[in-house]
Parts: sequence; C-alpha cells; structure tokens
Amino acid sequence: MQDRRSIRPFLAKVCTRPEPGLLVQQSEEAEARIRACQRPAGVLHLRLAQPHSRERPSASLERPLESFDPWLEDGPDAWRAPGSDSHVCLQADRFEVKLADCVGALKGSWALRPDACGLHLERLPGQQVFGLGLRADAFEHGGRRATLWNVDAYEYTPESDNLYQSCPFFLVVRDGSAFGVFVDSPARTTFDFGADDPELVKVWTAADRLEVYLLPGPHPANVIERFTELTGRAPLPPLWSLGYHQSRYSYASEQEVRAVTRELRKRRMPCDAIHIDIDALEGYRSFHLCPDRFPDPTGLCTTLREDGFHTVVIVDPGIRAVADEPIFEEGLAGDHFCRTEEGEIYEGEVWPGACAFPDFSRAETRRWFGSLYARLVETGIAGFWNDMNEPAVFDQPSRTFPENVVHRGWGETPCAHAEIHNAYGHLMAQATYEGVARYRPERRVFVLSRAAFAGTQRYAATWTGDSSSNWEHFRATLLQVLSLGLSGQPFSGSDIGGFSKKPTAELFARWLELGALLPLCRTHTEKLTPRQEPWSFGEPFSSFNRRAIQRRYRLLPYLYLCFYDAHQRGLPVARPLLLEFPDDAEAVPIDDQLMIGGDVLVAPVLDPDIEARDAYFPAGTWVHLERDEIVEGPSWQTIDAPLGEPAVFVRAGSILPLAVGEPQHTGEIEWGRPQLLAVGHNSATGRVYEDDGVSFAYREGAYRLLDVETSLDGPNSRLRACKRGGDWRLPELALEVEIRQVTSSGLECHSGRWQPTRESTEIVRSHSE
Repeated sequence: MQDRRSIRPFLAKVCTRPEPGLLVQQSEEAEARIRACQRPAGVLHLRLAQPHSRERPSASLERPLESFDPWLEDGPDAWRAPGSDSHVCLQADRFEVKLADCVGALKGSWALRPDACGLHLERLPGQQVFGLGLRADAFEHGGRRATLWNVDAYEYTPESDNLYQSCPFFLVVRDGSAFGVFVDSPARTTFDFGADDPELVKVWTAADRLEVYLLPGPHPANVIERFTELTGRAPLPPLWSLGYHQSRYSYASEQEVRAVTRELRKRRMPCDAIHIDIDALEGYRSFHLCPDRFPDPTGLCTTLREDGFHTVVIVDPGIRAVADEPIFEEGLAGDHFCRTEEGEIYEGEVWPGACAFPDFSRAETRRWFGSLYARLVETGIAGFWNDMNEPAVFDQPSRTFPENVVHRGWGETPCAHAEIHNAYGHLMAQATYEGVARYRPERRVFVLSRAAFAGTQRYAATWTGDSSSNWEHFRATLLQVLSLGLSGQPFSGSDIGGFSKKPTAELFARWLELGALLPLCRTHTEKLTPRQEPWSFGEPFSSFNRRAIQRRYRLLPYLYLCFYDAHQRGLPVARPLLLEFPDDAEAVPIDDQLMIGGDVLVAPVLDPDIEARDAYFPAGTWVHLERDEIVEGPSWQTIDAPLGEPAVFVRAGSILPLAVGEPQHTGEIEWGRPQLLAVGHNSATGRVYEDDGVSFAYREGAYRLLDVETSLDGPNSRLRACKRGGDWRLPELALEVEIRQVTSSGLECHSGRWQPTRESTEIVRSHSE
C-alpha cells in the first residue's frame, strides 16, 4: 500500500493561458498543462512535468495532436472546447475535468511523489473499469490494483501482476455512458481502482512526467474509436493470416514441416500457415535457418505456397555477441546496440548464449534491424513472429534488462531502460513491419509479437503468451482477448490447447472451438509435449476439431468484414457484450461470452464435462448458426452445446457473408461468390466487403463494399444490393442466399441465387426469379 504521507497535491502558484487552447499551472516543483484536441475530437491532453523533466517522444501516438483554436470561455476559470461536451475548470490548487456525457462529473487532481507523477480521479458509485490490455486476473478491474511492466511470464497465473504486454488505457462505464483514460508512459505504471481508497482511482508512473489523455464517450464504442484514432488503427491483414495456423516448438526440419502440411491436407483440415520455431535456427540465431535441417528453404516455401501454406519464422531480438557473427559485427559498426551506464555493450543471456540487443529507440537501428529481413523475404517467408521481446533475458532475477541499461534514441538525451521498457517490443514490431514492407511493398505484412504496448496494433498481431494446458488458463483466454480488443488491439488470440503441459482431448477440442472464432487462430505447444495437431487425439475428437476449423473458414468473409471495421473505426473483432449493449446492466460485466462483430453472439463452454451452459441473450431475437433454435432476449437461457456444436447465434435482422463449400485455405474462397445468410422476421440488412486480400491497393479504392438488404417473404423474398464504396471490379457478382425467416411457428428456410447480368450500383432480384 502506498505511503500517503509521501503523496502531496500539486499546488499551483500561477495559472496562465499562454496560447489559445492551452491552460498552464506552474509552481516551483512542477508544471501542469491542459490542452483540448480537435483531432481526436473532444480529447483532453493533460501533462504534469517535474523540474528538469526532458521532452520524450511518444511510441503510441500515430500523428501529432491538433488543438482547438480558440477555446470558448464558460466563466472566469472555465473553458468549453467547441464541438465537445468536455469542460475544464481550474482552481489555484487543483484542476477538475467534467465530461458532460458521463453520469456525473469526472473530477481529478494532480499528485506528486518523490519518485513518480500521479493522477487521482474521483470514483463514483456504480462505475465499472475495463481495459489495461493483457491481464490474467479479471475482466473488470474495480477494487483491484495493477502494475504494467512487460516480462517473460512463463506459466503465469491469475495472481501474476506482470505479463507480456502493457496498454495503460482503461475504460470506465456507468449506466450506459463511458469515458476513457490513456496514460502515455512506457515506464512502470500502476493503477489503483479503489483497492486503497474505494472513492479514488489512482494512477502513478515511475517517470518525471505524466502524459494523460481523457477520452469522452458518450458510449464505450465512441471511446474506443477516439482511442484508436489517437494511437492508430490496424491495417487490413493479409487474408491468409486469418486462416488456421499450425505451430509447435518445434517443427525442426524440412521433412517434419512437409509431413505436417501433407497430413493437414490429407485429413481435409483447413490451414493457411505453418510456423517455424527456434529449433529450426542454426544455434538459435535469428535470421539463420539451419542448413542441415532446412537445406532448401526457398524450395520449401515455394512448394508449400503452391499447396496454400504460408511460412512464418520466429525472430528474437538478441544477437549472439561473438566476433565471428556477421550481424553482431554489423551492429557494432553501426552503433546499434544498447549500452551500460559505463558505455559498454550490454550483454544478456538468451537462447544463443551471450547476446547484444538492438536499441530500438533509435530510428537508425530500427531501419538497420528491418534490413536484416531481406534474406528471409527473398527466401519466400510470408510472416514473422517476434518473440522474447519484452525484452526477456535469462541471467537477471527480473528476467529482463537491468533498469539502468541506456537507450540513446528516446529524445535528445539518453534515457534509462526504465523509462522505455514497456515499449521495447512495440518498437521491435515497428522495425520488423517497416523493414518487411520496404522489401515487399506490394504485399501486406504479417507480424506476430509477444510483447506489445499501446499502438502496437499498427504493426503486429499479438497472442496471450505461454499459457498452461488447463481449464483455468482456457477460461482466461477469453477475458484476455476481450480486454485486448477494448485496448485497441483487434488481432489477437491464444496458444490453442495451451503452451505448457498436455491438454486432455476435451480441453483441446473446446479450446479450438473458441479459438477458431477469435481473431487469431493458432495452435502452439511447448517442446517435449505430446503432439498437438488437430488429429492427435483420435476420433471422435479429430472430427470435432475439423468441424471447428471448417466453421472458421465458413465465417471468414464475415470475419474479414469485421477486420475492415477494425481498420476503419478501431472497434475490436471479438467484442465484449458491453460494447454492443452498454445500456444493458446484465450484459456489461459478462466475460465468458463474446460478440464477433455486431451480429454474432458466442457462448463457449469453458468447463469440463459440460454439454450445456447458461447464456445471456440481450434484447432481440437470436438464431443458432447451425441449428433450428430461436432464443428471445433479454433473457438467460440454458443452451445445449455438446462438443462439435458450440453455442453460436446470429442476431435476427442481420445478413452474414459466408464462404461457399469447404475451402482448405483462403485461396480457395471464391470472392465475388459469397453466400449470404439472411436471418430475421420481415427484413434483414448487412454488408459485404471484398478486396484482393494481398496488397495495399484497398487504400486507393481497390475494394468493393456492398450494402445488402432483404425483404423476407418466404419464396418471394427480394434482395437489394447497393455499392457503398470502392471501385474494385471482381468477376461478375453472384450472391447465393440462404434465408432463415423467423415466424410464429419457428424457422422457415429458403435458398436462392441472385446474379445480375452486370455489376451495377443496385441489384434487385426476387427469389422466385
């Protein structure tokens, strides 16, 4: 518990308005600034800087802020930002920030400690707190304390405070309204949501300045949109990366890789990616495939690609620190490595032995490290997996860098690692993404990063780290992915089946059922564990697992549409119910169900020996994706969910684009030939998004976005499709439509095919035609 005697409020002696849109409080011990942003609209930027604080860049912000100019006065000490419901009131000894779109006012005061800067916010009754990125303890953080400090958290537990990723952003929800707080500090940051004082939220960062952004709502989705506008939104991923990924520590030879991929195709288990872990590297050295075990990597990548597989290779940041290592010599020549306080190259023990570590705070180093991917790109490697980038080292009690390691690119003066720690993996992902993009500018980049910070979504997908094969970790998977989505990271998943130890056949099948519906779908397991391919558990589990992966591929056009929404608006693909139903008090705290986009509700079975579960259905009518089952909400219902038949429901009134047939990889999905699943009473609406799935041409308009709607009238149902955006011209558009009409007597199912003679801005066809 913090020593209250060491905490003091920031007492201002001078309050000035040096320029339009900026308010400044000053004293002998610190300076506080408050600025209102025009972009993102309504966001307030707060800064507290102690004496002699030095300017530091932001790893998170995608672009410079745009301020309002001028502010409009509401009174002698109060301002309202034009176009915003946010008010700022300053007094001599504190500031208050009132967000009118919240229930009540958000009030806060600066606080100082000798070793940190802090912010205290008033905590109102009924407020619930979400976010903070990757956590294992809880989905809702009220009454808890959390410290963000990236570590290699092998076999972590719900009591583990530090994990692989940090996102110092939280969302506060109360009676359907919301606001957000983002603390832009990659130093160690602590959040206390009422553990010390139930009436206060306390935020502390171990740095000499505090940068805070207050993000108004009025609803949770509005806050997430503003946060991702501030920190950047994920680019559209390559379509293949949304398929199923098969991985193991390790597939250690070309023969083993070929054997696994052949078996996947033989058993008709769809798959798009095969991952190569460190045993495939010569001496565990990044960028060096072992020539004995992988004598022809170019030929391997070529033949795998012909069969629909993309190869993903692991890259760790540590570079073996020996004189005969060419990459180490290059790094020395370019002065690219982190140093000690005495000016020596810092060395830490990891897989290759003693290693030096790139100083990713330097733009020159990021560019140099990115250049190292050239040979792998030329070989045909399609994706890159950044691991051990918390950064992890073996020979320190903390399992990471000493805090006094020096970085020389974080501002005009060097800084200690303690100031930048949580952004190290983020900056490595940036170096990887930008490096690969330079060598393959015509193709989208797939990077998977274990460590992350706010804004990493611009460069990489993430996963939940080295989980264990038990039901507790499986249950945690869902709340972790939901929290990551609320924290701006839409592309995440877990090691299906758990990384360490051995799952039961039932646990693996249930994990795959859920994992196949999450944004990233990858099976991965530790060295020396039993085989964990989807067929490894025998029948009937092989069939259950095949069906789970096939379900993902059927839903891929809809998932791709959800990723398009994430790219456009920053909303997560896998969403907690609170994001879609913020006014439903029953839905807000639920952490064992999820929405995929806005129209699909999933209630996974998360416990052993269970074939039914209680699930909450918000207001509306919900229809099972694969059974003739209808549920009316709002209500709690007991839903049958035996293995192979997860509880996946479609919101009535919606249209989902689905894949036709049984594609074995994303290259076999017929774009321009989707099946539309229309579910509803009298009508349904939806969208179809399509592009080439490979290039960045969508940024120049090479895509097609259709609004589709149906009037549901049995065999006389009609379809209308209007082009909403893009100028991409596919082969002649054809829409196969399955209609599931909700009637007083149950479901009436019809199917038809609409195919115009040419692509037009409006298509109207009757089913009876």
